[in-house]
Formats: sequence, C-alpha cells, structure tokens
Amino acid sequence: MSSIVNYQLTSRERERVGYGVRAWFMVIALVLLSTGFLAGALVGYSGQKAELQSRLSKPAAPENKAVEQTGPVPAGIAPAEVHSKFRFGDNLSPVLKSYGISDRQVSDWILAAGPFYNLAKIKAGQEYWLRYGLSGQISQFELAISPRQSLTLTGTESGWQAELKNRGGQGEENIAFNSKDWRLYYGEIGSSFYEAGVDAGMEPGLISNLTNLYFGVIDFSSQVRKGDRFWVMTELTPDGDERPLVTEMEINHNPYQAYYYKDDSGGGYYDETGHALKGFYLIRPVAIGRISSGYSYKRFHPVLRRRIPHLAIDYAAPSGTRVRAAASGAVSFAGWKGGYGNYIELKHNSSYRTSYGHLKGFAPGIKTGSKVKQGQTIGYVGATGLATGAHLDYRVIRSGKNINPSHIKTEKGKPVKNPAGYQQARLFLDREMAALKSAYLVLRPVDAGFSPLVGK
Repeated sequence: MSSIVNYQLTSRERERVGYGVRAWFMVIALVLLSTGFLAGALVGYSGQKAELQSRLSKPAAPENKAVEQTGPVPAGIAPAEVHSKFRFGDNLSPVLKSYGISDRQVSDWILAAGPFYNLAKIKAGQEYWLRYGLSGQISQFELAISPRQSLTLTGTESGWQAELKNRGGQGEENIAFNSKDWRLYYGEIGSSFYEAGVDAGMEPGLISNLTNLYFGVIDFSSQVRKGDRFWVMTELTPDGDERPLVTEMEINHNPYQAYYYKDDSGGGYYDETGHALKGFYLIRPVAIGRISSGYSYKRFHPVLRRRIPHLAIDYAAPSGTRVRAAASGAVSFAGWKGGYGNYIELKHNSSYRTSYGHLKGFAPGIKTGSKVKQGQTIGYVGATGLATGAHLDYRVIRSGKNINPSHIKTEKGKPVKNPAGYQQARLFLDREMAALKSAYLVLRPVDAGFSPLVGK
C-alpha cells in the first residue's frame, strides 16, 4: 500500500520561489552581455595592433635637414606665402612657433642672421614673410629691417643661408614702413636715463634725440632720480629713423610732455599748451666745477677785503676748463675789462645777456660780432683780473639789470601758429598712445602708482 503525500505551497513560499527564478535569469543575462563586450574589445585591439605594426613596418620619410620644422602644413593646402607684421609685445620664438617652427630652427636662424642683424631684437611694426616649399615646409623667411633693406633666410642642403637685400627697387611704393608704424617704449630710471632707454629697447640715436629735445628743460645728468619714469611713442620715417611723436616724462616728481606737430612752417615739438618746447633757457656754463661763491649783495671780496655786492655766481674749476655759451647769441664784447680780466659778453635777445669773467683766454674765432651757439666753447677758466684762483665769474643780465642765474626759469617758446589744428592733432596722438599703453599694460603690468599723463 503506497502512501501519497499532497504537498501544497503557501502564498508566501510561492512568492519566494518566483524571486529566485527571476534572479537566476538576471545573472545569466549579465554573463552573456559581459562575454560579448570582452569579445568585441579583443577583436578591436587585434585590429589596432595589426594597423600599428603595419605603419611601423613602412620606411620613414627622409629627413629634410635644411628646413626642419614641426607640424608642416600639408603640401596640398600650404600657402605660397604668409605676410604679416610683428605686433607690440610679440617675441620672435612664440610667433614663429605658431607656424610650426621649432625652437631649434629659430636658434639656427638667429645664428645665421647674426653677421647682418640681431633677430632677437625684433620690434613692433616690422614686416615678415614666410614662404612655403612644395613639401609644405617653410623654405624661406624674410624680415624687413629698414625701408630699403630686408634680411632673407633661405633653406639649403647645407643649412640656412642669410642675405641682405635692397627693397623698393621700382621706387618708393615698396617701402616697408609708413607713418602708421608706431612703437611705444616704457622705462624706469635706475642709474641713468641712457641706461633706462637702452633697457627699454631704444636705439642710442633715439635716446640722444630725446635728451636734445628736452635740452634746457630737463638736465638728464643731474635732475633725474631713481624711480623716474617715461613713455615714448615713435614713428618710423621714410629714411628708417625713429621720430618721437609723443613723450611723457616724470622726472623728480615733475611731469613733462612733448608732441610732434607739423604745419606749413615745418615740424617741431610743443608742450600740452601749444608752446614750442625749446623756448629761451640757459645751460650751466661749465660742465664740471663747483659753486665757490653765490649771488649776494654783501659778499666779502677776498682781494678788496671789504663787503660789496656779488651779483654773479663763481664756478671754481681747473685752469683751462672749457667755458660754454649759456645760450645762442652774438658776442657783444670780447677783450680785457679791468677787474674781470679776460671778459666775454653775449647778447641772446632783446632782454637777456650773459657775461663770463676771469678767463684764461678765448676760443678760436671768438671776437666781437661773431655768432655762437648754445653749448659752444667760447673760452677757458682762468684767474685773470682781480682773482685769487682759477674760477669763472658768470652773470645774467635781464633788461639791463643783474639777476640771480640760479633763479632763471625756462621761458616758454613761441605758440603754435594754428592752435586749433594742433589741439586736434594732440588729441589724436593721445588716443593712439592710450591704445598702445593699454596693450602694453596687459602684457607687462607696471606699478599702478604711476599715473599716466597722456591719454587719460
């Protein structure tokens, strides 16, 4: 007799069994998906490996030693020539890198160009040309270094060859620079204005022009202080020279400005009020020496042994030291004059005269009626007349009366003939300089304590 057992599941048990079956199905599905993904990855890897091995098995392209560069432009789309200009703040290497030229090649160019031009000192406004060969690599670099000359670097089998070429052979239409090629210089004085100018990138000739421009207004040998600053905007002339357009000086906490303006009567420099920068001014009559006796109404005279007015300044200097004309003018007297010994008097204009006493002698060509220029040697320090030692007795006479030479202030020059035209030109230059300053300050921030005077 068999026994039959009737086993019935409860609802909770049936629910548990359903969960288990579904879980097994999910596990099986995940295993199948993982297997398919791994198989696809292995197939892709095998394909990439085969392609890489195929590339490596191909022979390398021959190296072009003459024109080495990174990232050459494909020959099919390479331009025949790229023509552009270096902008303010550009440096040679970063600009050329943007065309795929390596640092090594830039160094090769600088070395090859060395005998003709220093490529490391490129300036804003200089034009350049990059010419591509059939291979899509740069085969020639040309740089305009003056309106009539350019430097060319050409790739050859033996390396890069530099050559200077004359430009504009058909006339002036090919001149590289024009009046819109402007440059901006900023400098801070450490030991001298000259050194600060060189550090700012200015050529010695430009620095000399600036000192001449402010001659009589700023004494760059004695007035400048450490920390004084300057801005100078220039243009390139057709002759390749740099002409200052706007200058802004902060010398010993005093501001000085000058603008170049040209009208029918010619070009010149004027201050912000429209007066010619070179008005009437006097320079120190001896370059060396010290003031041994100042301007006084009660000076004790060392020879006469009594107090008398000394309406002059005495400069003690070695006998034979050159004496310079304090300003341009004409010699109204040159000869012996009692206690003054050898004596020269110059007439500068209707108001001013200067005199020079106790001279050892006169410079060649100095005689009554001769013309002299400011700074010209007119005589030599001596001890003639009533003098106890070598010195210069220097006097300034204004409208017939002696005045203290140390109290002379620079008199403004003549006003510009066309004030409206000048002010319009000045405002235009201010805007252009302000734009260049903004670009400069972004690239090379300077101390915010310096408040620019031009272009506010």
